[in-house]
Amino acid sequence: MSGRLQNALGGLELRVLLVEDDRSDALLVIGLLNDVYGDDYTLVQATSCKQALDLIRAQDFDVALIDYCLPDGSGVDLIEVACREAPGLATILFIGHLEESVDLKAMAAGASDIISKGDLQRAPLERSIRYSVERQKVALKLRRSEAELVRRNDELSSAQAQLGAQTNNMILLAEHLAQSEGHEEVAFLVPDADKTAKGDIQPHALTEQGQVCIWHVSPEGISRHMNQAMASLLEISQEESDGPADFLSYFDGAARDSAAGELAKWFRGIATAFEAAVVGRRSGDVKQLVLSGSPLLVDNGGSAGLLITAVDITERRRIEASTRELARQDPLTGLLNRNSLSEHLTQALASANRIGRSVGLLCLDLDDFKSINDSLGHPFGDKLLTIVAERLKSAVRASDSIARLGGDEFVVILNHLESSDQVSVPAQTILDRLAEPFSINGETAFTGASIGIAVYPADADSPEDLLKKADMALYRSKEISRGGYEFFDHNILERLQRRRELEPALRQAAQRNELRLMYQPQVNLATGDTIGVEALLRWDSASKGFLDPSEFIPLAESSGLIVPIGDWVFGEACRQLCVWQESGFPDLRLSVNVSMVQLKRAGFAGSVQAMLEETGVKPESLVMEVTESGVLQNLSLAKETLGALNALGIGLALDDFGTGFASLALLKEFPFEQIKIDRSFIENIETDEDCAAIVSTTITLGRKLGLRVIGEGVETEEQLAFLRAESCEEAQGFLFSRPMRADDFGDWRFTGHRRQAASIVS
Repeated sequence: MSGRLQNALGGLELRVLLVEDDRSDALLVIGLLNDVYGDDYTLVQATSCKQALDLIRAQDFDVALIDYCLPDGSGVDLIEVACREAPGLATILFIGHLEESVDLKAMAAGASDIISKGDLQRAPLERSIRYSVERQKVALKLRRSEAELVRRNDELSSAQAQLGAQTNNMILLAEHLAQSEGHEEVAFLVPDADKTAKGDIQPHALTEQGQVCIWHVSPEGISRHMNQAMASLLEISQEESDGPADFLSYFDGAARDSAAGELAKWFRGIATAFEAAVVGRRSGDVKQLVLSGSPLLVDNGGSAGLLITAVDITERRRIEASTRELARQDPLTGLLNRNSLSEHLTQALASANRIGRSVGLLCLDLDDFKSINDSLGHPFGDKLLTIVAERLKSAVRASDSIARLGGDEFVVILNHLESSDQVSVPAQTILDRLAEPFSINGETAFTGASIGIAVYPADADSPEDLLKKADMALYRSKEISRGGYEFFDHNILERLQRRRELEPALRQAAQRNELRLMYQPQVNLATGDTIGVEALLRWDSASKGFLDPSEFIPLAESSGLIVPIGDWVFGEACRQLCVWQESGFPDLRLSVNVSMVQLKRAGFAGSVQAMLEETGVKPESLVMEVTESGVLQNLSLAKETLGALNALGIGLALDDFGTGFASLALLKEFPFEQIKIDRSFIENIETDEDCAAIVSTTITLGRKLGLRVIGEGVETEEQLAFLRAESCEEAQGFLFSRPMRADDFGDWRFTGHRRQAASIVS
């Protein structure tokens, strides 16, 4: 299975290979990917090891999501082969339950990460993919750097071989030097002396072959001669190289002291090599050399000085430094990366412990950064991230540390705090700086940040735990106060623990028949007739008891479980509507809530059409309700998908109307036929003049725009009277009926509803 599904990571489209043979698990993963990336990635699915390897050999992928159990082999074995075939491929293993033995095998095989299917949620999956791909990119760069180092080492070995090849020339040079000093021979002279006698080799020309740098220094430490390679390295002329100069004058500072010590060893016949920096006379460039010296001995045991060889390793050291920096630094912003963050945080906690101070750790990420990337492009997004890095630097002290973990996630270490109270000021400063507009290449964008804060030693006593607590606080901050900051507290831990407990139970709820559909009638206020029902999902867990939808629906959305659950809800509701329509309610409408996670799913409108055809439900009998906040997550995708649903004849309702800032704009841009006034306004119309005015205005607005208006959460006769006085067309709430089982709806329709209808009309 393949689909045009795409992402941008590092400015490039994310290419995903999903290796999964279980259809339901594959749909879950695809739902999560759609929720994270929307239209911004490409996906290809394989259902076996062989098919996956064929695809890996034929196509380029950024990440492979691989199930542990496959029909023709183990996911671990596939990872091992895949890493050999495609070294740049990030691989993430999905496993039913984490087991240490499997973890170790997978990591040894080359897996970038391991995720338990029981913990498969939107945020962890997105983070795992992002970190795995970025780690793989860094690892690839490191391998390339290492390959370059090997090449440089080979060059160095070649140079050393050249040096060995010139040994004969050096000996001949030594012979020449001995003769020029009036000695008959040198202690280690050998071969080819005949060439000198015949005039085939000129004295100083003996050292001018090859690229090895050779230097003759007198017993007094005076430079006597350099070959051309040595002179070029020091950036002096050949004439200058032959002039007398103190050997040590070519070195500065500490290097001079080291050179003096090595010089003394060489004169004593101790064979050593040392590394030193010299400065080019003309350019001022620092060059890194490895030097070694051998004494020149004459026939009477005296010294003719030293023969010094030098090899330029400047480029090798540059590559090594670059490689080290690459392993420690974020390449886009120049900030610390995750590896160096760990070192800095460990040092910060150790220092704070010694002097009795605190350390504040801030985890932050940008709000709506993905929308900026999508609308203005990834070069714009990359530039924005570099500006964010600069603003973060300006918001904290020079003694503090800043790291980018990847994407739009940053961490700030606030060092040497006297108390945790000192964290709030820099946190607010950061929020203020990041709330300022970003103007890049004539375009202006606005973003903000959410921050989670943990403090050492109050919240945690280890770097890992402190980072974990700050990340929990960030999650809470984004959940309740986007654009603000939250400190870690143990209630967050309890909520997250509750979430971890609920998710596995929710995964099994459908299989255990714990999910229920309840139906709440929608009433025409003019006639008292029941014109529709809203399908409402309920969960009666065998182990957790009855759970409020406000607790498990957000969990289903963030984990991606809303996709299979939503399919079940839609199918069950459509089948029930058919039963009702065939048993005396032909005009009954069904309203179903749809999550933005479902709307992001590729082919959602097509799957809805298929279900309508399967069940025989007419499109005009169906209303799909979406919330304003959901639509705003991705306006272009929502417009496309809702337009496709509307083209099928399905009605669209804007739920929770009035709770956001863009409701009026959405009514203009989208083909809604109904707006639902949020219950928070209805419940306060008797006591709050503003709420009453909002409800009244909304009803008038709907009437002028030709939209049906329904009041939600009607519980009192006074609320009903207000809506009728304002000519609101429809309502639902406990005053008419609580949500009921499908079997109870028929009885209510013919008994209690008639009494209620008579009351409404009168």
